[in-house]
Amino acid sequence: MITYLYVKKSMAKPRLFLFLNGVRSGDLYQNKKLLTKRLNQKKKDCPSSRELCGEILMTNINLFVEDNGHEQFIKAVLNRLASEFRLQLTIKSSNVRGGHGKAVSELREFIRDLQKDKENIPDLIIVAIDCNCKKYSDLLKQIKIETQIYSHFTIYALPDPHVERWLLLDSSAFKSVFGKGCRTPDYKCERDRYKNLLYSAVDEAGFSVYFGGLEWTEEIVNAMNLHEMEQNDTSLGNFLKELKKKVDEWKLKQ
Repeated sequence: MITYLYVKKSMAKPRLFLFLNGVRSGDLYQNKKLLTKRLNQKKKDCPSSRELCGEILMTNINLFVEDNGHEQFIKAVLNRLASEFRLQLTIKSSNVRGGHGKAVSELREFIRDLQKDKENIPDLIIVAIDCNCKKYSDLLKQIKIETQIYSHFTIYALPDPHVERWLLLDSSAFKSVFGKGCRTPDYKCERDRYKNLLYSAVDEAGFSVYFGGLEWTEEIVNAMNLHEMEQNDTSLGNFLKELKKKVDEWKLKQ
């Protein structure tokens, strides 16, 4: 009897180990014909280097997020894409301690920690911080300086001005979740403006609001027309386009 064990390593070619009952490990090398025959058969059955007989290799993603609202939104988008494109993702989150004002210094420390743990470098880093009345291009430039060492696998989710606004951009999605649409908000940088708008929109639709409406993030994201969102909002569109490029890369490696 032969048992096949796949050892999966992120973004690397899978390796196949064969264990033959009753055969010592040293004898495996003496039976090259059997090993070659079995391995070639598995390659025929599972031609993809990333997907083996229905199993998809893990993609490791590290999130650096300003707060829980960003984490919920990014995870909802990732989980939706994972379901649609048969991706297997492992998501690890790091939250800013001290709010928006500490975001950049905390990001700097986050990058230092990654450099110290080189054996666990992720396949993708997503940085999610509100623009918070700062010009989008200025914040992006600042964040890119901090993440320069990992720029080739880092993308940026920088809601302009706040993440709650992203949840209100697709009125049709909102209606499909709550039975009543929301007014697409104009752009105005004002403290708590979009938090209050989200709360009111969910409340007026007749649904309970316990966490400002953020508890409905997954449902809203799953109902969103992401293609339209790419076109309708610069900050969200840039994030979705960059994430889509990464998904296309992963699909090609399947």
